[in-house]
Amino acid sequence: MGGGLEDVFEGIPSSPAADPERPVYAVMPVPGRESYFVGRDSDARACLLVATGDRTGRIHAPIRLESLDVQFDLRCA
Repeated sequence: MGGGLEDVFEGIPSSPAADPERPVYAVMPVPGRESYFVGRDSDARACLLVATGDRTGRIHAPIRLESLDVQFDLRCA
């Protein structure tokens, strides 16, 4: 193992979908990066979660492309 993001992703167990309206992700921290997490949804699709301290009050519009979906200000637990 090289310790890259792919290795972190492969080590994440799948999480069952309880409610299709509320996605559930199983995540693991990225080694050496305190605010970054690699995740896997119930369909085994990858995601990258980034914790930020941006409290400027600006609203960021979501970015939706063919193979990329970026959402801001999501509450995660």
